[in-house]
Amino acid sequence: MYWLRVDKLAEDFREGRVSEKERYKYYLATFIALNLIIEFFFHFGGKLGTERLMPVAVNLGATVAGITLCYRTSKKGNDTDFVERMICLGWPIGMWCILLIFAVSLTVVVALSLLPDEFFAFVFLGGDPHYLMSREMGRDVLWWLESFLVCFYFAGIYLFLRRLARVEGAESSG
Repeated sequence: MYWLRVDKLAEDFREGRVSEKERYKYYLATFIALNLIIEFFFHFGGKLGTERLMPVAVNLGATVAGITLCYRTSKKGNDTDFVERMICLGWPIGMWCILLIFAVSLTVVVALSLLPDEFFAFVFLGGDPHYLMSREMGRDVLWWLESFLVCFYFAGIYLFLRRLARVEGAESSG
């Protein structure tokens, strides 16, 4: 895997020397790097405490596990076009994730607006009803929604790759 030699990688592509496994590695490395960059900028200027590291670890773990699971599933088919499939399947599944987040957010906002502040102070907040509408609570909710979306995103792609692998496996054996 080349880290800085773009010319060598381009030559390997031209010569057909980049295997599906190598493409998987580049795809995984790209997602990990993007995830870390986004997390870094999300925290830029703020505290990065232990409570903030858990969602980062969940996101990275879900990303690595999701891409690896999708690669292994794709490999069970005809072991071609992994990156292309991930990108193309990722677009509509990403749109479903956005719609899901809007629906969940709207439901949560409506449900929370119907409950009295005392409920939150008693049940969730340890006596601090101001936390409910604070920037801290908003950030905490966003962290966990992001983690859920990462898992949902890769699970959706996995399901379609699994279906595709079954069809390709049936075609090659029959």
